[in-house]
Amino acid sequence: MVFVIWSAAAGIGFRAESFLYGCAVGLCYGTSFFLLLSGMRSVGVAKTTTVVNLAYVIPVVASIVIWGEKLTILPGVGIILSLIAIPLILLPSKNTGTEKPNIARAMLSLGGLYVAQGTAYAIMKGFERLGRSEEKPLMLAGLFGAAAVCTFFVYLVKFRKPQFKDVYHGIITGGCNAFSNASLLGAVMIMAASVVFPTFTVGTIVLVTITSLFVWQERYSVRAWIGILLACVSIVMMNV
Repeated sequence: MVFVIWSAAAGIGFRAESFLYGCAVGLCYGTSFFLLLSGMRSVGVAKTTTVVNLAYVIPVVASIVIWGEKLTILPGVGIILSLIAIPLILLPSKNTGTEKPNIARAMLSLGGLYVAQGTAYAIMKGFERLGRSEEKPLMLAGLFGAAAVCTFFVYLVKFRKPQFKDVYHGIITGGCNAFSNASLLGAVMIMAASVVFPTFTVGTIVLVTITSLFVWQERYSVRAWIGILLACVSIVMMNV
């Protein structure tokens, strides 16, 4: 509703194309949220967060296949490193402080999460290529509206009486998400995107990994650590 009012105040007429772009991204985000929770329960927070950020491969490939962008050496190496990192991160190991996951369920959740998040990134890149930055409020209205509908639908299917901790955690998560997005947009306005996005993404992985170690006592094998390190390097290379 906020973004609809913003669009009206800015004198932006309704354009179905921009709104539908937002709806498509919102459906991907709504789906990925539940897959994210499933992935965290299966393999831990740090591994799941790393897989989410590796989904940047999908918009890079889409740029080459759909929009005819040329693949340079560094992004190409970054894609290869990401493909190496994924199995290193996800293959089960004996040295872990978490319960042994259901491998099939974990792979299904993380595979779906990877595709949903990467598709959302690709759709957003497609919107950017339209060159209609003034219609961003309209796109965001579709995004948050579709995400809300998706979430509400799942809530109806798996109905249970809401508890205070659910609302509390939702408010905290939403507040952090709004703050991070506002900070990201502010940073892009004063710094090059090729610097901002790798720093933001790799910084997220590092912060989440450190938190998971000391707060949730997650433990990973040397192989998984190598995978996380390769993931950070590949993300930087794909954004150069």
